[in-house]
Amino acid sequence: MERFGWGKANIKVIDIASKYSDNVLSGEQKRVSVYQQRSKVKLKELIEVGSSGMPPIEKSGEDFLAILSESVSDKKVDKIIINSLDFFLNQYSKEEVIQTIQAAKIANIQNKSVLFMIMTKGIHGDVFERKMEGMADCVLELEVLQKGSTFERFLAVKKMKNYAKKIGIARYVIDSEGFILEMIERIM
Repeated sequence: MERFGWGKANIKVIDIASKYSDNVLSGEQKRVSVYQQRSKVKLKELIEVGSSGMPPIEKSGEDFLAILSESVSDKKVDKIIINSLDFFLNQYSKEEVIQTIQAAKIANIQNKSVLFMIMTKGIHGDVFERKMEGMADCVLELEVLQKGSTFERFLAVKKMKNYAKKIGIARYVIDSEGFILEMIERIM
């Protein structure tokens, strides 16, 4: 961010992963509590409790897509990074995620902000990936190839809104300075 001169004043970090982890642990604690209660009951009582079925374990009340929607619609934030869309696709249906992303895109245009989304390629199906690429203004794909004992990293610019010519591939490295493109003139 420093290298590109982007301001750091309006950065808001929402750690959904920690909220999710807390919910998982809370649900597991309820399960352990039920087990502990059952282990203290006498056999006759256990049969009576068991015949009424397993006590329901409540799912998390948190709606992570709603948290995402609220964050994206915040007019004070001018840059949003969703790391990673894979999390939401593991928790919700693809249709719900697409609806949320479509709403995010509209809010993003209205707020004149930037929305970055990270998604792992090849996990959620080609059709879904094409839908996401269709909604995007820019699509970058990172690829790592192993050659012997070294790795070659490539950045492919697959789509750039209002810029159809000379879209291509560039090598990149990751070092102490961060993400460094080599031979950037090959891209544009």
